[in-house]
Amino acid sequence: MTEAEKLLEQIRKEFGEDSIFLLGKNEKLLNIKVRSSGSILLDLALGGGYPKGRLIHITGVEKAGKTSLLNLAIAEAQKNEPDKKCAIIDLEQSYNPEWAKKLGVDLDRLYFAQPDMYAERVFALIEYLLKTKEFSIIGLDSVAGLVPRAEFEEDDWDKDSRVGGSAKTISTAIRKLINTGLLTESQTTLIFINQLRDKIGAFSLYGTPTDTPGGRSLKYAATQTLEVAIGEYFTKQEGGNKKYLGQQIKVKVTKNKIAPPFRTATIDLYYEYGVDRLSELIAVAKELGILSGTNWLKLINPTTGEILQDSEGKEIKFNGVAKAREYLIEDINNGGKIYSTIYSMVQQMIRS
Repeated sequence: MTEAEKLLEQIRKEFGEDSIFLLGKNEKLLNIKVRSSGSILLDLALGGGYPKGRLIHITGVEKAGKTSLLNLAIAEAQKNEPDKKCAIIDLEQSYNPEWAKKLGVDLDRLYFAQPDMYAERVFALIEYLLKTKEFSIIGLDSVAGLVPRAEFEEDDWDKDSRVGGSAKTISTAIRKLINTGLLTESQTTLIFINQLRDKIGAFSLYGTPTDTPGGRSLKYAATQTLEVAIGEYFTKQEGGNKKYLGQQIKVKVTKNKIAPPFRTATIDLYYEYGVDRLSELIAVAKELGILSGTNWLKLINPTTGEILQDSEGKEIKFNGVAKAREYLIEDINNGGKIYSTIYSMVQQMIRS
């Protein structure tokens, strides 16, 4: 037995078998497992996806697409982890099931709550769900909708609410759900959506300073923080009217404990059918060098540098992004062999 192992044994005799360990021997912490965000562009920005057993904090202005990001993650989890369950706690009372279906969510498998109870009971519900170890993703929409018990049960509308009441409740919940190891043991990805609020009385030459409600404990505890903004709208002219077809979701990863932060992703979202996954795949393949070139895009195996060939022995190359998209649509209709090859290489490189 080495000196290090002897010291470990002494400490464990005093404080318990799981009290301390050598980090280099702990595969669970060295190899953090992730689950897809539902967008390979966002997966690339996140460094693989949302980590299991961690807290994710999504913030942004109204209509930016925060709930849509939650729906995309749930749809992907339902597909990849059929033995697990997903849940949404909708404090905003504004969830759109039809839109969720367009994004791929199986509503028959989604556990859903619109609780009319105070914040402490909401966190008790989350704690119960985590203890089952049955859930892949639990989403709370939103933190700003949490009402402390003292405020929830107050009948006097003229009485000022307790200052910092919500922040104190959230801080207590963070200590109980996360700092105790309950979230880690459950391997659930806990996604908290939050709103942006202007700081009262604050002024800056570089823009109006904003903050998120709920105090600082949530920001400290989050493994990843995503700031979501509205990008361009997709429109077309019909007669004298402008028809809105969709919008961009612009995401900036401002905090990331498993990969470099400050990466960005712009997701094209169409109101009719959701995410344009083919365009995403081509964009990521170009970013990773799987589709290489400027005018002509060649399909390359980045591991070997080999230009891939089709069934007739011809090099696979496309005259621009539009032609690449047309080719992949035709390929999908004929079995999707090339599409599957590109998708597999992209996933492998994102996870590596």
